[in-house]
Amino acid sequence: MAVYYVSKALNDAEGRYLEVEKYTYEIIIVARKLRKYFQAHTIKVLTDKPLRQVLTKPNTSGRLVKWSIKLGKYDVKYEARPTIKSQILAEFMGDNTPTNHIREEEDSSESEESKKSM
Repeated sequence: MAVYYVSKALNDAEGRYLEVEKYTYEIIIVARKLRKYFQAHTIKVLTDKPLRQVLTKPNTSGRLVKWSIKLGKYDVKYEARPTIKSQILAEFMGDNTPTNHIREEEDSSESEESKKSM
């Protein structure tokens, strides 16, 4: 079993996606970056989100339908991820980190740098 780490910062519009859309979008990004692996192997997605049910519902949003069609080209299996006690705190921190606070700090540091350069 191979494990890969892929990273992408969400832009402002992507940051406003619903939670299930963000998780699906993450899979789309990974599928783009690791296309050869997705084409050659069965991909097992361990998740605690109902992605399989959402992607197969006929009344999903247009964005999710488009992504469902893209993921349909690959052999993707969604499995329930067991919770490990040591992961609970990390998941809580990741899910509840205020992103707007981080952006405010970045903006203030950029404005300080521009003042110094003047």
